[in-house]
Amino acid sequence: MLIPNHITCWTDYPFKTLGDKPYELAPIRHVKILGWDGNKYVLVRDIETGVVLGSVKCGYLYRNRARLGHGAKPVNPRKIERFGQTSEYYDWIEGDL
Repeated sequence: MLIPNHITCWTDYPFKTLGDKPYELAPIRHVKILGWDGNKYVLVRDIETGVVLGSVKCGYLYRNRARLGHGAKPVNPRKIERFGQTSEYYDWIEGDL
């Protein structure tokens, strides 16, 4: 089985650290998955800026540049599972990343 060493995708999830406001539309961002908690959440980095954005629920990750409800195609959870649970996720949670 091919195990990806990185996964890139899109998200429209709002990040307070970037000035996004909860319950308002956030920009669609191209992100790279850095780590996975082994359950529902991944740690992502903005590809354009290189900034680690934080933890996002896998359901907010899309294969195409679109919004949920407007043509977004979700990332297959099995692809993320093949990525494997990573220490980077927990290092970020603990402030070591």
